[in-house]
Amino acid sequence: MADFLSFLLLASLYLLAFGIFIFAIGFGILSAIGNALEDIVPPQANSFLLSNLKELLNKSECKKTPLDYRIQFIPKKTGGKRRLQIPNKALMQLQKQIDTLLRNNLSNFVHSHAHAFRENRSIKTNALPHVNQAVVIKLDIKDFFENVSKNHLDAFFKAETDIDEETLSVLYEIVLSDYGLPQGSPTSPFLSNLIFYKIDEEIRRLARSVKANYTRYADDMTFSISNDDKKSIGTIIYGVSSILEKNNLKINKKKGKLQVLRKHQAQRVCGITVNSDRTTISRKQRRLIRASRHNLQNGKKSSFTENQLKGWESFIDYTCKENLFFDSGKSDCVWCIYKEKPFRRGQVVKCPICEFTTNQPSKMKEHWLTHNDEQALELVQCCKYHKKYFNL
Repeated sequence: MADFLSFLLLASLYLLAFGIFIFAIGFGILSAIGNALEDIVPPQANSFLLSNLKELLNKSECKKTPLDYRIQFIPKKTGGKRRLQIPNKALMQLQKQIDTLLRNNLSNFVHSHAHAFRENRSIKTNALPHVNQAVVIKLDIKDFFENVSKNHLDAFFKAETDIDEETLSVLYEIVLSDYGLPQGSPTSPFLSNLIFYKIDEEIRRLARSVKANYTRYADDMTFSISNDDKKSIGTIIYGVSSILEKNNLKINKKKGKLQVLRKHQAQRVCGITVNSDRTTISRKQRRLIRASRHNLQNGKKSSFTENQLKGWESFIDYTCKENLFFDSGKSDCVWCIYKEKPFRRGQVVKCPICEFTTNQPSKMKEHWLTHNDEQALELVQCCKYHKKYFNL
């Protein structure tokens, strides 16, 4: 009987070993086929983008489109004037078509730290990672749009797409002007995010090295750290300056453009105050709006019109509201901001920023804290529904 059991055990082990051997061979063949196909078949988005871009730019009406702009100057809040270049009607229409084509195919190349000119991102999501921090550092890129050149666009398109030289040449003629990326053109916002993709990643790594949060809204870069460490502050400022200069850009060192704000100062990120544990508007501005509303209701002279007041009140409500998609009274929740509904146990959950999916809360929590470090502190700022999911 003992010999028979030994025989069965030995036979089972042989069968198991044979099964593992067959699986390994099959997996190796499938991997080899997959790798071969990757080498043969070009990225679908690139081939689709190339064919559609060529088709659009080769149209006769496109070739006849005049490339002139109407120059207009508007005052800046900080003083001086901003140059706007408004394309003619035909050029505006063509640029809108190009912008749609680029957004539909290259949105994955906009860095997760960039919050401007993107769906489901705003100045509030840009400010959220910096709430209740010891130090907030604000840096501004000098003449960002004006200093973008063909070289910046080349660095992105030649590295990340299959678009040929001839097509790129025509594209650059349409989207660039004598003053870089024209402010007023529909293509400029998205292109500015594309060319900053690798720069954003380099700055993210720099921020991570000193345990700082980093976000960018157009040409405004914001960093925050939980402790007032002069060495870390210096590393951020000089490190970012070095990265920008390497890419033919510069930090704006004009007064008010480079700021290091401590807790006793008003820490504002794109107009939103982040001193406390939530985003707010300055007390002075809120009082002004309340006073204007009171004056308007009582027939007195008001600083704002009815429409202006409605706009300000909506903005204040949006900024100060503790939660964007659930009832008020709950803390800001990053998952709610990305429109993720409360999860059920065992449900496959997708990271709101990248393609990572899992049905295990512990793995998603680990992924969120490591892969999306700029939002790491926001994991504890969940509504009660998502807190229950993450066991917080």
